[in-house]
Amino acid sequence: MRKPFSTGRWILLALFLFVTAFAKPLLHSSPHPLKTNKPLILVMKLDGAISAASKSYIERGVKEGEKKHAELVVLELNTPGGAAQAMLDIIQTFDNSTVPICVFVYPRGAMAASAGMYITEAAQIAAMAPETTIGAAHPVNANGGNIQGDLRKKITNTFAAVAATHARRYGRNVKWVEEAVRKSVSATVGKAVKLKIVDLEAGSLKVLLKKINGRKVKVLSHTIVLNTKHPRIQKVPMSSVEHFLMTITDPEVVLILFMLGSYGLLFELLSPGGVLPGVVGAICIILAFYAMGTLSVNYTGVFLIVLSFVLFLLDLKLQAHGSLTIGGIVSLIVGSMLLFESNITYTINYLSVVAASVLLTLAFVFIALRKVWQAARIRPSTGREGIVGKLGIVKTELNPQGYVALDGTYWKASAEDGPISEGEKVSVIRVENLVLYVKKVSAN
Repeated sequence: MRKPFSTGRWILLALFLFVTAFAKPLLHSSPHPLKTNKPLILVMKLDGAISAASKSYIERGVKEGEKKHAELVVLELNTPGGAAQAMLDIIQTFDNSTVPICVFVYPRGAMAASAGMYITEAAQIAAMAPETTIGAAHPVNANGGNIQGDLRKKITNTFAAVAATHARRYGRNVKWVEEAVRKSVSATVGKAVKLKIVDLEAGSLKVLLKKINGRKVKVLSHTIVLNTKHPRIQKVPMSSVEHFLMTITDPEVVLILFMLGSYGLLFELLSPGGVLPGVVGAICIILAFYAMGTLSVNYTGVFLIVLSFVLFLLDLKLQAHGSLTIGGIVSLIVGSMLLFESNITYTINYLSVVAASVLLTLAFVFIALRKVWQAARIRPSTGREGIVGKLGIVKTELNPQGYVALDGTYWKASAEDGPISEGEKVSVIRVENLVLYVKKVSAN
Protein backbone atom coordinates (compact mmCIF):
# COMPACT_ATOMS: atom_id res chain seq x y z
CA MET A 1 0.00 0.00 0.00
CA ARG A 2 1.47 3.37 -1.14
CA LYS A 3 2.03 6.09 1.38
CA PRO A 4 0.27 9.40 0.70
CA PHE A 5 2.47 12.38 -0.20
CA SER A 6 3.58 14.32 2.82
CA THR A 7 3.40 18.11 2.91
CA GLY A 8 7.15 18.36 2.34
CA ARG A 9 6.95 16.23 -0.78
CA TRP A 10 4.12 18.39 -2.18
CA ILE A 11 6.31 21.46 -1.66
CA LEU A 12 9.25 19.84 -3.45
CA LEU A 13 7.01 18.83 -6.37
CA ALA A 14 5.67 22.39 -6.67
CA LEU A 15 9.20 23.78 -6.71
CA PHE A 16 10.20 21.29 -9.41
CA LEU A 17 7.27 22.31 -11.64
CA PHE A 18 8.04 25.99 -11.11
CA VAL A 19 11.70 25.59 -12.07
CA THR A 20 10.77 23.49 -15.11
CA ALA A 21 8.32 26.11 -16.34
CA PHE A 22 10.54 29.15 -15.85
CA ALA A 23 14.09 27.80 -16.18
CA LYS A 24 14.43 28.58 -19.89
CA PRO A 25 13.23 32.22 -19.65
CA LEU A 26 15.48 32.77 -16.65
CA LEU A 27 18.53 31.33 -18.42
CA HIS A 28 18.01 33.55 -21.45
CA SER A 29 17.15 36.73 -19.61
CA SER A 30 19.67 39.57 -19.29
CA PRO A 31 21.72 39.64 -16.09
CA HIS A 32 21.09 43.41 -16.03
CA PRO A 33 17.40 43.78 -16.86
CA LEU A 34 17.38 47.51 -16.08
CA LYS A 35 19.77 48.22 -18.97
CA THR A 36 17.51 46.71 -21.62
CA ASN A 37 15.30 49.81 -21.56
CA LYS A 38 18.19 52.12 -22.44
CA PRO A 39 18.84 52.71 -26.16
CA LEU A 40 22.26 51.65 -27.44
CA ILE A 41 24.25 54.27 -29.38
CA LEU A 42 27.41 53.15 -31.20
CA VAL A 43 30.00 55.88 -31.80
CA MET A 44 32.77 55.68 -34.42
CA LYS A 45 35.51 58.23 -35.03
CA LEU A 46 37.13 58.88 -38.40
CA ASP A 47 39.90 61.47 -38.46
CA GLY A 48 41.82 61.37 -41.74
CA ALA A 49 41.53 60.65 -45.43
CA ILE A 50 38.80 58.42 -46.84
CA SER A 51 40.55 55.20 -47.84
CA ALA A 52 40.12 51.45 -48.01
CA ALA A 53 40.99 51.30 -44.30
CA SER A 54 38.32 53.83 -43.30
CA LYS A 55 35.78 52.06 -45.52
CA SER A 56 36.50 48.76 -43.75
CA TYR A 57 36.19 50.44 -40.35
CA ILE A 58 32.84 52.08 -41.11
CA GLU A 59 31.40 48.92 -42.63
CA ARG A 60 32.41 46.97 -39.52
CA GLY A 61 30.84 49.58 -37.22
CA VAL A 62 27.53 49.60 -39.09
CA LYS A 63 27.36 45.79 -39.09
CA GLU A 64 28.03 45.78 -35.36
CA GLY A 65 25.18 48.26 -34.90
CA GLU A 66 22.84 46.00 -36.86
CA LYS A 67 23.92 42.93 -34.90
CA LYS A 68 23.37 44.65 -31.55
CA HIS A 69 20.12 46.31 -32.68
CA ALA A 70 21.49 49.73 -31.85
CA GLU A 71 19.19 52.72 -31.85
CA LEU A 72 21.70 54.80 -33.79
CA VAL A 73 25.23 54.69 -35.19
CA VAL A 74 27.10 58.01 -34.92
CA LEU A 75 30.16 58.71 -37.07
CA GLU A 76 32.32 61.58 -35.79
CA LEU A 77 33.93 62.79 -39.00
CA ASN A 78 36.92 64.98 -39.79
CA THR A 79 38.31 64.44 -43.29
CA PRO A 80 39.87 66.42 -46.14
CA GLY A 81 38.51 63.89 -48.65
CA GLY A 82 40.00 60.81 -50.21
CA ALA A 83 39.40 57.95 -52.61
CA ALA A 84 36.17 58.07 -54.63
CA GLN A 85 35.61 54.30 -54.65
CA ALA A 86 35.96 54.03 -50.87
CA MET A 87 33.49 56.94 -50.51
CA LEU A 88 30.93 55.24 -52.79
CA ASP A 89 31.27 51.99 -50.83
CA ILE A 90 30.63 53.83 -47.56
CA ILE A 91 27.54 55.52 -49.03
CA GLN A 92 26.25 52.13 -50.18
CA THR A 93 26.75 50.79 -46.66
CA PHE A 94 24.67 53.68 -45.31
CA ASP A 95 21.93 53.15 -47.91
CA ASN A 96 21.54 49.45 -47.02
CA SER A 97 21.85 49.77 -43.24
CA THR A 98 18.94 48.68 -41.06
CA VAL A 99 20.21 51.05 -38.35
CA PRO A 100 19.94 54.88 -38.63
CA ILE A 101 23.22 56.68 -39.29
CA CYS A 102 24.23 60.10 -38.01
CA VAL A 103 27.34 61.82 -39.39
CA PHE A 104 28.63 64.40 -36.94
CA VAL A 105 31.36 66.72 -38.28
CA TYR A 106 33.36 66.96 -35.06
CA PRO A 107 35.34 68.30 -33.17
CA ARG A 108 35.68 72.09 -33.48
CA GLY A 109 37.80 72.97 -36.49
CA ALA A 110 36.94 69.71 -38.28
CA MET A 111 35.81 69.53 -41.89
CA ALA A 112 33.82 67.31 -44.20
CA ALA A 113 35.54 68.27 -47.44
CA SER A 114 35.35 66.55 -50.82
CA ALA A 115 34.38 62.90 -50.18
CA GLY A 116 33.41 63.85 -46.63
CA MET A 117 30.57 66.03 -47.96
CA TYR A 118 29.02 63.11 -49.86
CA ILE A 119 29.24 60.86 -46.80
CA THR A 120 27.65 63.50 -44.57
CA GLU A 121 24.74 64.00 -46.96
CA ALA A 122 24.21 60.22 -47.23
CA ALA A 123 23.36 59.89 -43.52
CA GLN A 124 19.82 60.11 -42.13
CA ILE A 125 21.05 62.81 -39.74
CA ALA A 126 23.78 65.32 -40.67
CA ALA A 127 25.17 67.46 -37.85
CA MET A 128 28.11 69.80 -37.43
CA ALA A 129 30.02 71.11 -34.43
CA PRO A 130 30.84 74.83 -34.07
CA GLU A 131 33.68 76.17 -36.26
CA THR A 132 33.46 73.31 -38.75
CA THR A 133 33.12 73.41 -42.56
CA ILE A 134 31.63 71.30 -45.33
CA GLY A 135 31.90 71.27 -49.13
CA ALA A 136 34.55 71.59 -51.87
CA ALA A 137 33.41 68.34 -53.46
CA HIS A 138 34.44 68.87 -57.09
CA PRO A 139 35.82 65.59 -58.53
CA VAL A 140 39.52 65.58 -59.44
CA ASN A 141 41.78 63.10 -61.20
CA ALA A 142 44.48 60.94 -59.62
CA ASN A 143 46.96 63.81 -59.99
CA GLY A 144 44.78 66.17 -57.97
CA GLY A 145 44.01 68.23 -61.07
CA ASN A 146 40.88 68.95 -63.09
CA ILE A 147 39.51 66.20 -65.30
CA GLN A 148 39.43 67.32 -68.92
CA GLY A 149 37.04 66.88 -71.83
CA ASP A 150 33.82 64.88 -71.93
CA LEU A 151 35.00 62.68 -69.04
CA ARG A 152 34.97 65.70 -66.75
CA LYS A 153 31.33 66.44 -67.58
CA LYS A 154 30.29 62.81 -67.18
CA ILE A 155 31.97 62.30 -63.80
CA THR A 156 30.82 65.67 -62.45
CA ASN A 157 27.20 64.94 -63.42
CA THR A 158 27.40 61.50 -61.84
CA PHE A 159 28.77 62.75 -58.55
CA ALA A 160 26.34 65.67 -58.48
CA ALA A 161 23.49 63.17 -58.90
CA VAL A 162 24.81 61.05 -56.03
CA ALA A 163 24.92 64.06 -53.68
CA ALA A 164 21.58 65.45 -54.86
CA THR A 165 19.80 62.09 -54.46
CA HIS A 166 20.66 61.85 -50.78
CA ALA A 167 20.02 65.53 -50.08
CA ARG A 168 16.56 65.22 -51.64
CA ARG A 169 15.83 62.01 -49.75
CA TYR A 170 16.51 63.64 -46.38
CA GLY A 171 15.01 67.04 -47.13
CA ARG A 172 18.22 69.03 -47.53
CA ASN A 173 19.41 71.73 -49.94
CA VAL A 174 19.75 69.98 -53.29
CA LYS A 175 20.86 73.11 -55.15
CA TRP A 176 23.74 73.79 -52.77
CA VAL A 177 25.14 70.24 -52.77
CA GLU A 178 25.15 70.29 -56.58
CA GLU A 179 27.12 73.56 -56.48
CA ALA A 180 29.54 71.97 -54.02
CA VAL A 181 30.21 69.33 -56.65
CA ARG A 182 30.26 71.59 -59.72
CA LYS A 183 31.85 74.73 -58.25
CA SER A 184 33.62 73.45 -55.12
CA VAL A 185 31.74 75.84 -52.82
CA SER A 186 32.08 75.42 -49.06
CA ALA A 187 30.03 76.48 -46.05
CA THR A 188 30.61 77.06 -42.36
CA VAL A 189 28.31 75.46 -39.82
CA GLY A 190 26.13 78.57 -39.43
CA LYS A 191 25.50 78.81 -43.16
CA ALA A 192 25.09 75.05 -43.47
CA VAL A 193 22.30 74.95 -40.88
CA LYS A 194 20.62 78.11 -42.24
CA LEU A 195 20.60 76.78 -45.83
CA LYS A 196 19.53 73.29 -44.67
CA ILE A 197 22.72 71.72 -45.97
CA VAL A 198 22.85 69.82 -42.66
CA ASP A 199 20.16 69.26 -40.07
CA LEU A 200 21.56 70.84 -36.93
CA GLU A 201 24.51 72.21 -34.96
CA ALA A 202 25.69 70.60 -31.73
CA GLY A 203 28.64 71.34 -29.49
CA SER A 204 29.08 67.78 -28.24
CA LEU A 205 27.76 64.25 -28.62
CA LYS A 206 25.61 64.68 -25.51
CA VAL A 207 23.96 67.80 -26.93
CA LEU A 208 23.51 66.10 -30.31
CA LEU A 209 21.69 63.10 -28.81
CA LYS A 210 19.47 65.40 -26.77
CA LYS A 211 18.50 67.43 -29.84
CA ILE A 212 17.63 64.45 -32.06
CA ASN A 213 15.57 62.57 -29.45
CA GLY A 214 12.12 61.96 -30.91
CA ARG A 215 13.17 62.83 -34.48
CA LYS A 216 11.62 60.81 -37.30
CA VAL A 217 14.09 59.25 -39.78
CA LYS A 218 13.74 57.04 -42.83
CA VAL A 219 15.52 53.67 -42.68
CA LEU A 220 15.12 51.70 -45.91
CA SER A 221 11.35 51.70 -46.49
CA HIS A 222 10.40 52.44 -42.87
CA THR A 223 10.07 55.58 -40.79
CA ILE A 224 11.15 55.28 -37.18
CA VAL A 225 11.22 57.63 -34.21
CA LEU A 226 14.61 57.93 -32.54
CA ASN A 227 14.89 57.34 -28.82
CA THR A 228 18.20 58.79 -27.67
CA LYS A 229 17.18 59.72 -24.14
CA HIS A 230 19.48 58.35 -21.41
CA PRO A 231 21.40 56.17 -23.88
CA ARG A 232 24.05 53.54 -23.42
CA ILE A 233 26.99 54.88 -25.44
CA GLN A 234 29.45 52.33 -26.78
CA LYS A 235 32.53 53.40 -28.74
CA VAL A 236 33.71 51.34 -31.72
CA PRO A 237 37.49 51.83 -31.95
CA MET A 238 39.59 51.04 -34.97
CA SER A 239 41.46 47.76 -35.01
CA SER A 240 45.26 47.91 -34.89
CA VAL A 241 45.48 47.17 -38.63
CA GLU A 242 42.87 49.80 -39.52
CA HIS A 243 44.57 52.33 -37.27
CA PHE A 244 47.96 51.65 -38.87
CA LEU A 245 46.59 51.97 -42.41
CA MET A 246 44.74 55.17 -41.47
CA THR A 247 47.90 56.60 -39.93
CA ILE A 248 50.04 56.09 -43.01
CA THR A 249 47.40 57.71 -45.24
CA ASP A 250 47.78 61.01 -43.41
CA PRO A 251 49.43 63.51 -45.85
CA GLU A 252 52.13 64.48 -43.35
CA VAL A 253 52.96 60.82 -42.70
CA VAL A 254 53.03 60.09 -46.45
CA LEU A 255 55.61 62.82 -46.99
CA ILE A 256 57.69 61.60 -44.03
CA LEU A 257 57.62 58.00 -45.32
CA PHE A 258 58.60 59.14 -48.81
CA MET A 259 61.49 61.22 -47.45
CA LEU A 260 62.72 58.43 -45.15
CA GLY A 261 62.56 55.97 -48.02
CA SER A 262 64.56 58.32 -50.24
CA TYR A 263 67.17 58.85 -47.49
CA GLY A 264 67.53 55.09 -47.04
CA LEU A 265 68.02 54.41 -50.74
CA LEU A 266 70.39 57.37 -51.10
CA PHE A 267 72.49 56.12 -48.18
CA GLU A 268 72.59 52.64 -49.70
CA LEU A 269 73.80 54.05 -53.02
CA LEU A 270 76.50 56.09 -51.30
CA SER A 271 77.63 53.25 -49.03
CA PRO A 272 76.83 49.93 -50.73
CA GLY A 273 76.68 46.89 -48.46
CA GLY A 274 74.83 48.48 -45.55
CA VAL A 275 71.68 46.52 -46.56
CA LEU A 276 69.54 47.74 -43.62
CA PRO A 277 69.15 51.36 -44.86
CA GLY A 278 68.22 50.08 -48.30
CA VAL A 279 65.66 47.60 -46.94
CA VAL A 280 64.07 50.15 -44.59
CA GLY A 281 64.06 52.72 -47.39
CA ALA A 282 62.35 50.34 -49.80
CA ILE A 283 59.65 49.48 -47.21
CA CYS A 284 58.99 53.18 -46.54
CA ILE A 285 58.73 53.93 -50.27
CA ILE A 286 56.24 51.06 -50.79
CA LEU A 287 54.09 52.22 -47.86
CA ALA A 288 54.20 55.80 -49.17
CA PHE A 289 53.00 54.73 -52.62
CA TYR A 290 50.22 52.63 -51.04
CA ALA A 291 49.04 55.69 -49.13
CA MET A 292 49.30 57.88 -52.23
CA GLY A 293 46.88 55.52 -53.94
CA THR A 294 44.19 56.52 -51.43
CA LEU A 295 44.76 60.27 -51.81
CA SER A 296 44.59 62.76 -54.65
CA VAL A 297 48.29 62.87 -55.48
CA ASN A 298 49.93 65.07 -58.09
CA TYR A 299 52.67 62.90 -59.57
CA THR A 300 54.49 65.97 -60.82
CA GLY A 301 55.29 66.53 -57.15
CA VAL A 302 56.51 62.95 -56.83
CA PHE A 303 58.85 63.33 -59.82
CA LEU A 304 60.24 66.61 -58.47
CA ILE A 305 61.03 65.02 -55.09
CA VAL A 306 62.74 62.09 -56.85
CA LEU A 307 64.67 64.60 -59.01
CA SER A 308 65.86 66.43 -55.89
CA PHE A 309 67.49 63.26 -54.51
CA VAL A 310 69.04 62.49 -57.91
CA LEU A 311 70.61 65.96 -57.82
CA PHE A 312 71.89 65.38 -54.27
CA LEU A 313 73.46 62.08 -55.38
CA LEU A 314 75.10 63.66 -58.43
CA ASP A 315 76.50 66.48 -56.29
CA LEU A 316 78.13 63.93 -54.00
CA LYS A 317 79.47 61.78 -56.84
CA LEU A 318 80.65 64.59 -59.14
CA GLN A 319 81.89 66.83 -56.30
CA ALA A 320 80.00 69.82 -57.70
CA HIS A 321 80.65 71.71 -54.44
CA GLY A 322 76.98 72.20 -53.59
CA SER A 323 75.74 73.75 -56.85
CA LEU A 324 73.49 70.76 -57.65
CA THR A 325 72.31 70.67 -54.03
CA ILE A 326 70.77 74.13 -54.43
CA GLY A 327 68.75 72.86 -57.38
CA GLY A 328 67.80 69.78 -55.39
CA ILE A 329 66.48 71.84 -52.48
CA VAL A 330 64.34 73.96 -54.82
CA SER A 331 63.02 70.80 -56.48
CA LEU A 332 62.29 69.26 -53.05
CA ILE A 333 60.32 72.29 -51.82
CA VAL A 334 58.27 72.68 -55.02
CA GLY A 335 57.63 68.93 -55.22
CA SER A 336 56.44 68.79 -51.60
CA MET A 337 54.04 71.69 -52.16
CA LEU A 338 52.62 70.08 -55.32
CA LEU A 339 52.35 66.57 -53.89
CA PHE A 340 48.68 66.83 -52.84
CA GLU A 341 45.63 68.93 -53.51
CA SER A 342 45.81 72.41 -52.02
CA ASN A 343 42.98 71.75 -49.54
CA ILE A 344 45.08 68.94 -48.09
CA THR A 345 48.52 70.43 -48.39
CA TYR A 346 48.59 73.93 -46.99
CA THR A 347 48.18 73.28 -43.28
CA ILE A 348 50.54 74.25 -40.48
CA ASN A 349 51.42 70.61 -39.81
CA TYR A 350 52.19 69.88 -43.44
CA LEU A 351 54.29 73.03 -43.88
CA SER A 352 56.19 72.10 -40.72
CA VAL A 353 56.96 68.66 -42.16
CA VAL A 354 58.15 70.27 -45.42
CA ALA A 355 60.42 72.67 -43.51
CA ALA A 356 61.81 69.86 -41.34
CA SER A 357 62.43 67.72 -44.44
CA VAL A 358 64.36 70.53 -46.15
CA LEU A 359 66.49 71.18 -43.05
CA LEU A 360 67.25 67.50 -42.51
CA THR A 361 68.14 67.10 -46.18
CA LEU A 362 70.48 70.08 -46.02
CA ALA A 363 72.15 68.63 -42.92
CA PHE A 364 72.41 65.18 -44.56
CA VAL A 365 73.93 66.53 -47.78
CA PHE A 366 76.26 68.94 -45.92
CA ILE A 367 77.67 66.13 -43.76
CA ALA A 368 78.07 63.86 -46.80
CA LEU A 369 79.74 66.60 -48.86
CA ARG A 370 82.09 67.40 -45.99
CA LYS A 371 83.18 63.77 -45.78
CA VAL A 372 83.74 63.72 -49.53
CA TRP A 373 85.89 66.88 -49.38
CA GLN A 374 87.86 65.52 -46.41
CA ALA A 375 88.48 62.25 -48.22
CA ALA A 376 89.70 64.14 -51.27
CA ARG A 377 92.31 65.99 -49.19
CA ILE A 378 93.62 62.91 -47.35
CA ARG A 379 96.86 61.58 -48.75
CA PRO A 380 96.54 58.02 -50.08
CA SER A 381 97.91 55.40 -47.71
CA THR A 382 97.88 52.43 -50.08
CA GLY A 383 99.08 51.69 -53.62
CA ARG A 384 101.81 53.62 -55.38
CA GLU A 385 100.61 56.97 -54.11
CA GLY A 386 100.66 55.67 -50.55
CA ILE A 387 104.28 54.51 -50.74
CA VAL A 388 105.82 57.61 -52.30
CA GLY A 389 107.43 59.77 -49.62
CA LYS A 390 107.67 57.04 -47.01
CA LEU A 391 110.94 56.29 -45.19
CA GLY A 392 112.74 52.94 -45.23
CA ILE A 393 115.99 51.32 -44.04
CA VAL A 394 118.59 49.96 -46.47
CA LYS A 395 119.14 46.24 -45.77
CA THR A 396 121.66 45.53 -48.49
CA GLU A 397 123.89 48.16 -50.05
CA LEU A 398 122.25 49.95 -52.96
CA ASN A 399 124.81 50.07 -55.76
CA PRO A 400 122.60 51.04 -57.38
CA GLN A 401 120.15 48.21 -56.51
CA GLY A 402 119.58 46.24 -53.37
CA TYR A 403 116.83 45.77 -50.79
CA VAL A 404 115.02 48.17 -48.46
CA ALA A 405 112.80 47.42 -45.45
CA LEU A 406 109.57 49.44 -45.62
CA ASP A 407 106.52 48.93 -43.38
CA GLY A 408 107.80 45.50 -42.32
CA THR A 409 108.33 44.31 -45.91
CA TYR A 410 111.45 43.94 -48.01
CA TRP A 411 111.32 45.80 -51.31
CA LYS A 412 113.68 45.74 -54.26
CA ALA A 413 115.11 49.26 -54.47
CA SER A 414 117.38 51.38 -56.66
CA ALA A 415 119.44 54.37 -55.52
CA GLU A 416 118.89 57.58 -57.51
CA ASP A 417 121.95 59.56 -56.30
CA GLY A 418 124.76 57.02 -56.10
CA PRO A 419 125.48 54.12 -53.74
CA ILE A 420 123.81 54.06 -50.31
CA SER A 421 125.27 52.03 -47.46
CA GLU A 422 123.45 49.39 -45.41
CA GLY A 423 121.52 50.85 -42.44
CA GLU A 424 120.98 54.26 -44.02
CA LYS A 425 117.55 55.88 -44.10
CA VAL A 426 116.05 56.47 -47.51
CA SER A 427 112.93 58.18 -48.89
CA VAL A 428 110.82 56.72 -51.73
CA ILE A 429 110.73 58.98 -54.79
CA ARG A 430 108.67 56.83 -57.13
CA VAL A 431 107.55 53.26 -57.79
CA GLU A 432 107.94 51.48 -61.11
CA ASN A 433 107.29 47.78 -61.72
CA LEU A 434 107.40 47.08 -57.97
CA VAL A 435 110.89 48.65 -57.70
CA LEU A 436 111.32 51.53 -55.25
CA TYR A 437 113.47 54.41 -56.46
CA VAL A 438 114.93 56.05 -53.38
CA LYS A 439 117.33 58.74 -52.22
CA LYS A 440 119.31 59.09 -49.04
CA VAL A 441 117.75 61.11 -46.24
CA SER A 442 120.17 63.71 -44.95
CA ALA A 443 120.86 63.55 -41.24
CA ASN A 444 119.77 66.65 -39.28
